[in-house]
Amino acid sequence: MYFFSGNKIIAKHNIYHRYGLELEHYKDTDGRTVVYYKENYGSGSGIWWFNFYFYKYYDNQLIPILNELENANLQFPWGIRVLWFESTIQKTNPLTLKMVYYQTFSDSEESPKFINDSTIVQYTWDEKTKTLVGNYEKSKISKAQILTYYLEDNEILFINAYNELLKNNLKDSMFRQPILNYLNDVKNYYETNSQY
Repeated sequence: MYFFSGNKIIAKHNIYHRYGLELEHYKDTDGRTVVYYKENYGSGSGIWWFNFYFYKYYDNQLIPILNELENANLQFPWGIRVLWFESTIQKTNPLTLKMVYYQTFSDSEESPKFINDSTIVQYTWDEKTKTLVGNYEKSKISKAQILTYYLEDNEILFINAYNELLKNNLKDSMFRQPILNYLNDVKNYYETNSQY
């Protein structure tokens, strides 16, 4: 995809989207145009991953200002965790996303959800970095926790990002055994696949 300012090409993006690209735009609080789209990183039966990409027309350039998870899904039995995450744009001035998400362990199809929530994240323009910055302090999810929904082998990140929740849930009889099973599976995986 090519982006123009008048008759001059200012950006070229190679975008993969299995279901067809939808390009959107809005005027930011400073009057500059922001364009955004989502890109598809994985798709299949019970598994997919899309990210939002936001760019701003700034000084005759199209600059990247935000990359945020739009939708991720990993269902039983395709992963060590079962997860769902979806962010939807609630408004654009300021940019506000509603995020709905859950996670459970893949012991069985009936595993209880130890995370099942939603939150709002509002983004403000930071002129110094020329990016949109999420106000995660006023939301129920952190950037590190959002990254645990990416379809990557990021179990160490998950354990660190949800450390307090995991420790608290070990005291709950409904979650104790699934957590211990999960931690054991992670330990075995890293011992088996370690190069050190």
